Amino acid sequence: MDAAALDAAVGSWLAGRLSAAEQGQDRRQRGRRAVAVDGKAVRGTRHASSDGQAVHLLAVIDQQAGVVLGQAGVDGKTNEITRFAPLLEPLDLAGAVVTADALHTQREHAQFLVSDKKAHYLLVVKRTSPACMPSSRTCPGAASRPLTASAAAGTAARSTARSKPQPSPPGWPSRTPPRPSA
Repeated sequence: MDAAALDAAVGSWLAGRLSAAEQGQDRRQRGRRAVAVDGKAVRGTRHASSDGQAVHLLAVIDQQAGVVLGQAGVDGKTNEITRFAPLLEPLDLAGAVVTADALHTQREHAQFLVSDKKAHYLLVVKRTSPACMPSSRTCPGAASRPLTASAAAGTAARSTARSKPQPSPPGWPSRTPPRPSA
């Protein structure tokens, strides 16, 4: 059996069921549709391949329903970028918010989501991508919605607070090494 054809058939069937269920709900109950795109190495597949690399999949998930709408195999983490648009192409994402990690913070992905899919997006911007910080003119969407100085400062603010390790649950070993006794 063709795995890609099966995945496409099951994904479209689930999307249809999800769409039918949403039509029966009041708009206020549904809220805005949220879709996440993420890639993961499939656990336990590293030893099954000839090159010792784990099977890597890029998946799109409806966050409210917890349904995988589609997935595609990728050759490695960097090839997720080339599989992003083909994975989302068959889906109706009009009005949905699509979230993805920093790997997908690409101008082409943002333009594809807004222009082709009529969707909104939340993409992670790391400090290592200064060309895409909110105050940058090269950031996708910056020309259409210029930020005020106070908005840019608030958006780009960084936290200097250090997080404290949480205590271990009762009965679990301590997460911090024991201190030497005096």
